[in-house]
Amino acid sequence: MNTKITLSESTPALAAFPKTRRLLKPADYRRVFESVDCKQGGSFFTFLSRSNTLDRSRIGLVVAKRHAPKAVTRNRVKRCLRESFRSKTTILTKLEPQFDLVVLVKPGIDQLDKQKLRRELEKQWLKFINKRRTLQQESP
Repeated sequence: MNTKITLSESTPALAAFPKTRRLLKPADYRRVFESVDCKQGGSFFTFLSRSNTLDRSRIGLVVAKRHAPKAVTRNRVKRCLRESFRSKTTILTKLEPQFDLVVLVKPGIDQLDKQKLRRELEKQWLKFINKRRTLQQESP
């Protein structure tokens, strides 16, 4: 009785992280860096976003080796970032227009344990969402 579970069977659609939700090309990142319309900085992260014309928001992650020298740490940070983005999907889809987001990791991130990392991300998301809402209300 050896049954295989595929990703689509074990993971609900909202919990998946498809390529359409990610910034994949250097040009996508460049577009955000060149014309940021919302910037939110914190102790360990900087969120840069730019409105897009797509029907969804996308995220790109920049975790520099000098800020997290060990690959294990970089991967843990990226997993937490992706998971926090997925968990905010319902809130983010209500923000118009949709946006491309680049998250830059700052020095000291390698000193945080998983729980502190999640707390920092939660604070950062709240600030970012409030800024995007303000931007949404200001635009005609």
